[in-house]
This record gives sequence, structure tokens and C-alpha cells, in this order.
Amino acid sequence: MLKVVVFDSGYGGDVVADYLSDELGIVEVVRVIEANLSLENGSLAQIYHFSKACLRTYVGKVDLIVLGGYVVSLALELLEREYPQQKFISVGVNYYRILNSRAFPNQIAIMANKALFETKVRTEICRELPYSTIILPDCSGWDQLINDGQMSTDVLRSDLGPYFALRPSRRKTPPPPSSNSANPPDKPDPFRPDVVLLLNTHFWSIREDFEELFGYCVRVIDFRQKLLHDTCRALNLRGVDGCRSK
Repeated sequence: MLKVVVFDSGYGGDVVADYLSDELGIVEVVRVIEANLSLENGSLAQIYHFSKACLRTYVGKVDLIVLGGYVVSLALELLEREYPQQKFISVGVNYYRILNSRAFPNQIAIMANKALFETKVRTEICRELPYSTIILPDCSGWDQLINDGQMSTDVLRSDLGPYFALRPSRRKTPPPPSSNSANPPDKPDPFRPDVVLLLNTHFWSIREDFEELFGYCVRVIDFRQKLLHDTCRALNLRGVDGCRSK
């Protein structure tokens, strides 16, 4: 049986591992989830050395190593350079899918950690989507809320309300205080995105909450199918179109 390691520094890696296990029943998925709360604020060198230390015992002994988080994926090029005999893939962005999600996505909201967006990811997104207006709301604290099972649509509504025109709540009770209310954005007019991108694998598990908040007119996109496509291609499996491979 083919063996695939899914590596990440938090719960998002479990989400990725569960997805690949469900879609690829003929593959053994090994989880390497090493919690490191400071990783998101680390430099590229720190992320690389952390990833290298965690994966050292698996390099050359498995068919594929999947970097299952957008932050650890920053180390992909360095890992490939050091271990050319080992296959690596990472989570990524399918720009073709974004551009075809609407006639033209004028306004794009990105749900991601600020530390990630301040890396080469910003440069890539601006290069590939030069005619779109992009906003990055404050998502700090969400990872931990998801880890603890305390994330809800009410928390998201409270955090995102200062930024966006959201679908009205069906509840009459007021939402709980925002986890990011200490620094509300100074934005008089609500942002109305055409597309919402989930560039944090933690957020795959609450995609339906985003869809509820933004409504059916807004496409909420993660890139799990791209990851499945890349995994199948790396392992020479059928199903490289990204569709179900069972």
C-alpha cells in the first residue's frame, strides 16, 4: 500500500489527513501533527528547520509527504532542494478556479493568517489577480477557537461584521463579543466580496459557516480538490482531474 505523510503544525493537518483518507482508500495516511504555537510568526528559516526536524525520520521511507498547511508549505522549495529523492507536495491556490467562479471576481476576501499573507503569498496573489480588490480581515484567534471546538457562526459574524455586508442573522439574540473587537477596522462602507478564499486548512472545517454568513451569491472556495489532484498525480493514481478517486 502506498504511504503518504501529512505534516502540519495544528488541527488543519488533521482536516487534510481526514480528507485524503476518505478520498483515497488505497493509500495509508500517516499524520505528523506537531503543535508549535509560534510557528505562524516564524521566519522562513525557522519554518524550514522545524519542518525538517519533524520529517527527518520519514524522508526516503514514504511515497509522498504532503505539507498540509499553508504556513508549513512555505518550506516546500527548500525541502525539495535538500531531499530531491523524496516527493513533496503542498496545499496551494487554483487561480483558474478563482477566475472562473464568477464572470469576474472584482472583490476577493481572503481568510488567512496575517503572517502568511505577509510572505511571498501576497506577491503571488497580487501578480495572479492584478485587477481584483483584496481584503484580509483579522482572523487572529480563530485557529485556537477551532482547536477548542468553540468556533461558531456568531463569533464569525461578530468578527467579520465590521468588514463585510453579511447575510442577516435569523437569530434575535445578540452575538457574543468579537474575539478581535479590540482593534475594529476603520471602514465606513461594508465590503461586498464576489469570492471568499480559505487559505487556512483549519477553515475547511467551517466552510459551511462562511457560506451561511455570505449567502448564496458569494462563492466560498477552498482548494482541497487541487490538493487531491496533486496527490493523485504525484502517486500516479487515477483521478488526477481532482474528482473523487475511490
